Amino acid sequence: MSSKTPQFDKGLDEILRGLKPHKRICKICGGEFEIFPEDIKFYQRFRVSPPTLCPLCRMQRRMAIALRIPPFYRRRCSVSGHSESVITLFPSTAPHSVYDNAYRRSDNWNELDYGREYDPATNFFEELKKLFFEVPHQALFNDPKNVRSDYAIGGTEGKDCYYVSVPIRCENILYGYLPMDSRDSVDVANIETSELLYECVNARGSYDCNFSANIENCRDSWFLYNCKNCSHCFMSSNLRNKSYVFCNRQLPKDEYEKKLKGLELEKRSILEGLRNEFEELRKKAIHRAVDTRNAVGSFGDRIYDCKSCFYAFEAHNSENVRYTASAINVKDAMDIFGVDGSSISYESASTGYSSNIFFSGNIRGCSYVEYSFYCRDSHYCFGSVGLRNKKFCIFNKQYDEETYWKKVDAIKTAMLKRGEYGEFVPTGWMPYQNTLAQVEFPLTHEEAKRKGIEWWEHEDDEILRKIQVLDVSEIPDTIEETSEDILEKAIVCPITKKPFRVVKTELDFYRRKNLPIPVIHPDVRMRARFDAINRFRLWRRRCRKCRKDTFTSYASDRPEKNIWCESCYLKEIG
Repeated sequence: MSSKTPQFDKGLDEILRGLKPHKRICKICGGEFEIFPEDIKFYQRFRVSPPTLCPLCRMQRRMAIALRIPPFYRRRCSVSGHSESVITLFPSTAPHSVYDNAYRRSDNWNELDYGREYDPATNFFEELKKLFFEVPHQALFNDPKNVRSDYAIGGTEGKDCYYVSVPIRCENILYGYLPMDSRDSVDVANIETSELLYECVNARGSYDCNFSANIENCRDSWFLYNCKNCSHCFMSSNLRNKSYVFCNRQLPKDEYEKKLKGLELEKRSILEGLRNEFEELRKKAIHRAVDTRNAVGSFGDRIYDCKSCFYAFEAHNSENVRYTASAINVKDAMDIFGVDGSSISYESASTGYSSNIFFSGNIRGCSYVEYSFYCRDSHYCFGSVGLRNKKFCIFNKQYDEETYWKKVDAIKTAMLKRGEYGEFVPTGWMPYQNTLAQVEFPLTHEEAKRKGIEWWEHEDDEILRKIQVLDVSEIPDTIEETSEDILEKAIVCPITKKPFRVVKTELDFYRRKNLPIPVIHPDVRMRARFDAINRFRLWRRRCRKCRKDTFTSYASDRPEKNIWCESCYLKEIG
């Protein structure tokens, strides 16, 4: 079968011919990284040149295209003749064109109207960036099936969700990240099949738990860390199949209930002290170096039911993937982030149900797409933005099949010579502070500025400027003392000095759980939960139990010191 891009293939063959395992220096961080034999097999199969960045810098670049972190803003819709404000993650000062969701999904505009002829002699990334800003973006990237979930990003089939990122088949979740098949929970991250959770991270199959992390099948408990199949437990860690345990000490039921009642957990002042105590408990607990289940021939953390995954994190039901984070049902992929139900993907992010996707982001139902973003149900497209049900497009301009391949050959050949082909788009096309890169690779505004990464601040919210604000000292210590008029006021966060409001559904939740309303801004609470989730990287540390070296997602400078290797952990804790 003859090549559709003969000139490009000729140039690439010269690069790949004789390529052997070796070490390279990352052109961004200056660190050394290795090209392994297994990597080379991918480059040869995918027909791409080897990377110039280390795995971490490559990951940062991909994550910087994924807008998945609140805060939410209000700004004017960019549609001509529209005067309404829309809820969005794009600050008002950002240059992106933003359409309200209904109009953006409609047939009232045509993405091909933004098409232009691309000259292969010009800088590819500079020209693509112009198109990226001009083609209208959806105000919020969410599922049309969402119900009463205006403040929700991504996900599918969310109902009555507020201030939530990626809710999947969830109902009545507030202030959350990646809740799945769960309901009636507030301030949560990475929860699954759970209900009535508050301030919980990494919870599965749990009910009515508060201030807990890494729990599975637990209920009616407070301040638990790394516990499974437990009920009516308080301030404890590493429990299995226990009930009525108080501070890791087994008690009779009546004594446990008496102690719990005497704590006055309905008071914020009490809870703040207990949260500090729980943080100390968590630091001293036994920590599993990495969490893997049925991960055959795999290396990484949080790998479940996978095969042949290397340097993979949060991978589920995937096979033959390398350098990946957040992969579900993925096969044959390398350097990906946030990919679901896809195969044959390289240097891509936020992709679903697609195949043969290279150097692209926010792609769904597509195939044979390169250097394209926010495309749906499109095929054989290169350097395009916002396409819907299109074929053979370059820079949003449609061609016949023969012309398409001739132009793609010329573009890829020129890019290869300039060292552009094989690289993901530069960081800074999205507001960095609202991307998941800010979670894994946090930067201050000044640090981003020094690196040449765009930030784009948002103007103050006019609504919050017009309502009465309350200092923390004016907020009641219990929910019983909190009246309904709190909904008409704003609370000034003592950390950010920014005001925020409590919504009706949230107030109802606190009353149901007999919990005080929070006084810390939702953005700070969200980022604290992100900090409780281990990073997408590994360090070599010594097992505290057997003293042998092991790999772990707990960095050596973290406060957790009691890290156990897989063998010791399963033998002792299970």
